[in-house]
Amino acid sequence: MAAEIDAAAVPLFRNAVELAERGAIPGGTTRNRDALASEVTFAAQVPEPIRVLLFDAQTSGGLLIAVDPDRAGALVAALEREGTPAAARIGRLTRGVAGAITVT
Repeated sequence: MAAEIDAAAVPLFRNAVELAERGAIPGGTTRNRDALASEVTFAAQVPEPIRVLLFDAQTSGGLLIAVDPDRAGALVAALEREGTPAAARIGRLTRGVAGAITVT
């Protein structure tokens, strides 16, 4: 399976874009981007700071959940009820090259 990600739907911390624009980017983020460059394709309209932030190395994993599209709304609502600070539907799995990610 491949994935399509809507960059505008990805929740970001306040000021994250501004910090990325200033170059406050951990080395691990650059290494992540280098390692996955052949797997990820960005649409022309995705700004560079967003591209960088989508490779951010400062997370500890467990941030994405794949669920049947018919259940996605209920999952987001349940996460919000539990106080999850950034529950959002950001994309979908598609047929295609396994592991390929397209960001629009």
